Order: sequence, then C-alpha cells, then structure tokens
Amino acid sequence: MHLPRRRGVAAINPRFPAAPGPPRPPQIIYGTADTTLREIVHISIGGPQVRVVFTNEFGTDPLTIGAAHIAVSQGDSTINLVSAAGLTFGGRTMVTIPPGALMVSDPAEVKVPAGSDLAISLFLPTQTITHLSQHGGADQTSYTAPGNVVGAKTLDSPTEIRSWPFVKGVDVKVPPKARSSLRSGQHHRRRVFPPSTRTHAGPTSSPAACWPIRRPRISAS
Repeated sequence: MHLPRRRGVAAINPRFPAAPGPPRPPQIIYGTADTTLREIVHISIGGPQVRVVFTNEFGTDPLTIGAAHIAVSQGDSTINLVSAAGLTFGGRTMVTIPPGALMVSDPAEVKVPAGSDLAISLFLPTQTITHLSQHGGADQTSYTAPGNVVGAKTLDSPTEIRSWPFVKGVDVKVPPKARSSLRSGQHHRRRVFPPSTRTHAGPTSSPAACWPIRRPRISAS
C-alpha cells in the first residue's frame, strides 16, 4: 500500500543553555602605556641555567623590551626571589627586536626544578605595537601591571591575561646526571607555543592547565 508523503516533519532535540564560561579578560592594548607582563610557563626538565626566547615574528614594528626577568613561580603573580635573575641580551638589559625576528636571552644562572612553573617578566615601555606575536589561547593565567616591576616579588593588583605575548620558549640546560635521552651540557627547549598573529585579541580559557606535550628538542648551547 502506498502511503502519502509527509512533508515538514523533523525531529528536534531540546537544547539547554550552556553553562557560563569564565569571564573574558579585559582587552589590553599593549604599547599605549608602560607595562610589565608576568607570564607563567610550565617546564618538564629542571637544570642550573635557563634562556628565554622572545618573539616579534608577526610584528610589523620593532619591539622594545626595556627589562626582563625570570624566576620560579610561587603561585599567582608571586615569585621566589632566591631562584631568580635578570635577563640580558648580549650583556644589555634592553633589547629591540626587529619585525619578523626572534631574540634569545643570555644564559641566566637560575636553578629551576623539574616540573615547575616559571614566571617570565618583561617590561614594555610605551611604543607602537600594531600586531602581537603571541599564543592567544594559553590554558594558563598570566599577569600585567603598570610600570616597570619585573623584579617585584608580587605584582600589586595585577590584571589577569590568558595568553603568552612575545614569549616563544624557554631553554633549560640539562644537568650532567639528568636521566633523559637529552645530552648533558645542552639546552632543552620548552616551546611555549607555535606563534600566531593577533591584533590585541583577548582569549578566554581555564587557567593552570598547560603542559608540554611535544617531545623535547635540543638546541645548541
């Protein structure tokens, strides 16, 4: 028996409103005022010496870093001043990175434990920054504060961000007795992100969930 065709019939699954996510951090326009960024990154291998790789790969203007600092994080924006050091670039505390370029800091004598969080602080003086070289979806809370406070133990009323602007990675020197496939005396690079270009975009994500998932790579010391 031939049944008449039905038209306009569809099964509709009820949808419930999604649970509200974390509040979006305020959009920050870098370069409009003197600002310190304190970026928190996780490392898997410890060692007695570190270097930091800064990036302006997608920038269209020179990027000036007025001062930089690295320390073991003690949670939130607080750092351990005993395990800390200022960063230099060819012996200088200030550096200007050309558009499209990277800059690696001089080695800093800071003993960092395996599996620890590091706080990389950099001071950005007022300047023109049209495009950011950053990872805009970091599952980690970092911080900004007015002025040059890279060496402060705790930032005063910082603004939270969930991105890694201008930081490409961290090199940790492998100690001689490290049980690893890495060769001692060289640096293991914790690559923070494959950089992407953003025009002052503020991401939303859950904090403190990052972990190095790629196989460690060796960079020459």
